Amino acid sequence: MVNFRMERLNRELLRLLSEMLEFEVKDEVAREAVLLSVDCSPDLSSALVYFTLLDEEDAPRVEEALERVSTFLRRELGKRMRIRTVPRLNFKYGRRSALGSSDL
Repeated sequence: MVNFRMERLNRELLRLLSEMLEFEVKDEVAREAVLLSVDCSPDLSSALVYFTLLDEEDAPRVEEALERVSTFLRRELGKRMRIRTVPRLNFKYGRRSALGSSDL
């Protein structure tokens, strides 16, 4: 069970990552992703970011592009959030809903 603080942190990470992906990332391939949810580990060492696409065949290419821009995204999160540890971002193509339910 995820506590309220972790849910709030996951929502804030999702909001900031989506905003940065839309307005600040220059990689057009990475911008194709639509972020669905974030699951951060309890110690904040890593975060699993679920995304989806309009065209499923592009998933490996987009996932690779997201991994390339993850350093930029993590650095920007560090500037915008007041947390001691900024999680390492891992991207996964999936259909995980924003409400946290399992795959549809």
